Amino acid sequence: MKVRRTFWVLMLAGAVVWLPPQRAHAGAYQCTVVQLTPPAVTATTTLTKKPGADKIAFAPSKKKGDGGVTVQLVAKDISCGSKCSNNVVQLGVLALGAQVPDAAGILFDVTGGQALFKNGKNKTATGPLFGSLASIIFGNSLGIGAVTLHEPAADPTACSVVPLAEPNSCTNGAVYAVAGFIVPVDTSLMCTSDDQCGLTQECSTTTHFCTIQTCAGDTDCRSGKCNINSGQCCQDGVGAGCPAP
Repeated sequence: MKVRRTFWVLMLAGAVVWLPPQRAHAGAYQCTVVQLTPPAVTATTTLTKKPGADKIAFAPSKKKGDGGVTVQLVAKDISCGSKCSNNVVQLGVLALGAQVPDAAGILFDVTGGQALFKNGKNKTATGPLFGSLASIIFGNSLGIGAVTLHEPAADPTACSVVPLAEPNSCTNGAVYAVAGFIVPVDTSLMCTSDDQCGLTQECSTTTHFCTIQTCAGDTDCRSGKCNINSGQCCQDGVGAGCPAP
């Protein structure tokens, strides 16, 4: 893990290619925070208001001690049950031409449904959070990458390591929200029967979208071939294809 962190620091220090940061308004980069909805979600924490109610914003700061950047999480509808302490904002960045997917894990607590950083406010400076990364990015462009909200860190002290190790005990809590938006349904892509889908797919009777067909043997597949390693139907020459017999 130490080698990985050293690698990122060296990459950041030596790179010279830059990506201009996105800006929403007044010099800040702001995103909506939305509930994560895929079926694999294991988190019990939820956002109770409709999408668009919660926001996260990053902004440059010239205030002494801020480390050049502030982050504000505006969320007053987090239903967390017993998992309200040491939730984590996982932040990825692009700086000095290097992508750091696990740049920082920012701890926050939930009080009365509201997200509050460890300073007791919904806004905090990132200087102390970015650690050694902060001194490298001063005066340079910083691109904000993927932002995810996690249930409590198994070891909150692991969040003080920058960049985060992988795997780590800071961002290992289940993800329950992301900075992004809800993708509208495109009805032109919906299906009513299997023959409207590829040979390795079937039309879902619940979502009415084509989904990969699962199988236990060749006879379960419209393509006539089952990848018994993955339990999914396959077709030679399509995607990864079928494994050699």
